[in-house]
Amino acid sequence: MKHAQSKDQGKDHSEDQGWDIKIDTPEDAQRMARVGAYAGYSYTLITTLLAGMGMMAGLSQMGKMPEIDPEMVTQQGGAILGLLVRFVLYWALSWRTYSGKGIIAAPLLLVLIVAEILFAVFALVSNGVVPGLLLIIIAAVVGFVLVAGVKGNWANRAFRKGVKI
Repeated sequence: MKHAQSKDQGKDHSEDQGWDIKIDTPEDAQRMARVGAYAGYSYTLITTLLAGMGMMAGLSQMGKMPEIDPEMVTQQGGAILGLLVRFVLYWALSWRTYSGKGIIAAPLLLVLIVAEILFAVFALVSNGVVPGLLLIIIAAVVGFVLVAGVKGNWANRAFRKGVKI
């Protein structure tokens, strides 16, 4: 019995903490902020590349048409411009999160990614199952990691103000 009891005492009870992320020092807070920023950078690059490849496929089909429709060219140009604006916005929010001063940027990036998840769910019906599911999986994983970035940025702010966490 003593052997079983001592075995239990040395056991790590980390599974009891669940999803709670312990941040005890400013270094822990900065590390969590950077983890969230890396998730934002990754999400931005992956989804921009996937959307860009989809647009290039559409543009290659336009070249095979006997007559190019000016309205279609305008729509494709608007889509490319929108993708570039989205890329710059997400990259800037990720950079601000990385700096540890993303008190607004980190939650905003998380909200934008959740909005994209919801959009993917609703677009799943019209665009096909595979692209929608791929975006949902990528966004869900990045969203969970971004929660650490949000918590790290808020902890950074608390440490700067001298508040005990």
